[in-house]
Amino acid sequence: MADFKPPYPTLEDLDNVSGSRAVIVRLIRKWEARNPRRGNILMSLDLLLLDEKDNLIKASINHRLIGKFKNNLHEGSILCIKDFDVGKTYERFKLSDHKYIIYFNHSTTINEVLEYAPEIGKTKFRISNYEKLLSIANTNEELPDVVGRIIFVLGSNL
Repeated sequence: MADFKPPYPTLEDLDNVSGSRAVIVRLIRKWEARNPRRGNILMSLDLLLLDEKDNLIKASINHRLIGKFKNNLHEGSILCIKDFDVGKTYERFKLSDHKYIIYFNHSTTINEVLEYAPEIGKTKFRISNYEKLLSIANTNEELPDVVGRIIFVLGSNL
């Protein structure tokens, strides 16, 4: 159990200068990142983390370290994550607007926050209008989800 009390460290306080780091976040999604070009080999366990100020960041755990952390990572739980590395985000298909990514290392610790837990949302949506979607089409900069209703398909009778 983490021993933080308000104010909590948030994702907006992160930088890529070395030093001791800690954040309080909700794990909203986790998935295995695999390389289909190399026999579907497991590369990492990737996470989406959300803080109380609605900041979203991606985190990644190298395949060699997954066993150390996997049993402590439950979607929906609020976690205190300490002593991790931070790097700039250079990915294609960005999943968050944060300029950094969190990398777990051998010194990283995770504890579920049960007392004094901040109020953190359970989801995060990036609402975009049609013009925004057109501007990022085929740029490989973002990977948006689109929710809508099909009202007409050329050549069919709906």
